[in-house]
Amino acid sequence: MHTKFTSIEPDKQARILNAAMKVFSQQGYEQASTNAIVQEAQISKGLLFHYFNNKKALYLYLYHYVVDNVVRDYYDKLDLAERDLLLRLRQHARLKIAMIRKHPELFAFIVSAVNERSAEVREELNRRNRETIAGGLAKLLDGIDISRFKEGLDVSKALNIVIWTLEGFSAREQGQLDSHSPDDAYFEAILAEMDTYLDLFRGAFYREG
Repeated sequence: MHTKFTSIEPDKQARILNAAMKVFSQQGYEQASTNAIVQEAQISKGLLFHYFNNKKALYLYLYHYVVDNVVRDYYDKLDLAERDLLLRLRQHARLKIAMIRKHPELFAFIVSAVNERSAEVREELNRRNRETIAGGLAKLLDGIDISRFKEGLDVSKALNIVIWTLEGFSAREQGQLDSHSPDDAYFEAILAEMDTYLDLFRGAFYREG
């Protein structure tokens, strides 16, 4: 699928995808125009539609492309040798922040897509998001040392409490990114607040020592 696009030189691919990402991030799916995208990419509209049948095909290709690259980059760096769940979650947060800082435009597009409400693309976005979240959570929990948890504790319920809390925390921070100019101090403050939750979980769910 889209072999015409993937067969062109990488620099041209990147120019088209970066242009689409910028326009979709700033304007959303419905308001974004292919005229703005081709102008940004410095190509003809005919050439764009030679590669993609329509705006929807371009948008969904871009979303899958971005998510695939972000996920691959994340898994390449995640150290699964760390079996303490709470330390692994902190590692996860640091990796996510590092990637946001390295590729802010990618995450701006992902956030805009997650919040996209157009019926034309919503179903496919939801399907991919469910797959990505489920796969990521399974990877994040893979091989954790449950012997660290208190004896008699329902570990599955404890894990739910931890994950749901941090998902809500992450959603709140993502919603606030647009209203801030993130810098080192901003991200360190996020990690410091997250550490307070991890300390609470450690005291509530882990064995002493």
